[in-house]
Amino acid sequence: MSHAPSDALRRRHAQVRRDLAAASLDALVVTSLPSITYLTNFTGSTAIVVLTGDRLVFLTDSRYTTAMAETRGTPSECPDLDLVVVEGSYDVSLARVLAERGPTQVGVEAAHLTLSRFRWLDAKLRDLASAPTLVPTEGVVESARLVKDAYEIDVFREAGRRLSR
Repeated sequence: MSHAPSDALRRRHAQVRRDLAAASLDALVVTSLPSITYLTNFTGSTAIVVLTGDRLVFLTDSRYTTAMAETRGTPSECPDLDLVVVEGSYDVSLARVLAERGPTQVGVEAAHLTLSRFRWLDAKLRDLASAPTLVPTEGVVESARLVKDAYEIDVFREAGRRLSR
């Protein structure tokens, strides 16, 4: 039971999207690795996720592209994932993705994105004709993670069984 099934990931995405819609946000930039794992099953050390209304854009470098590609067609594949290979700077790649995808209100995890990165990204996006507005958010994915889904409950039960032996 190492990875959540695709249906569980789909439900997680839907919950976060409902929370984004309630906050009038078109997208969320996720930089917290535990939250990235929760949304994608990715367990590597470096990635950024941009969750939009209908897609999940996954930015990572060449070290992890094979691992992500190998999940395609498996029961734990991350649904609606667009893989973007980062060549060079993650922040430059993120700015490019946000510019290309066209969201107007973009949430960023305030607790996980440094102020200097926020300011750099905001300045980079302002140079664009249709610059999105960056909105600091608190606990969007973490709130969804509080309520355990069936997969997570099964993992806890299995852990309990193993510990009780």
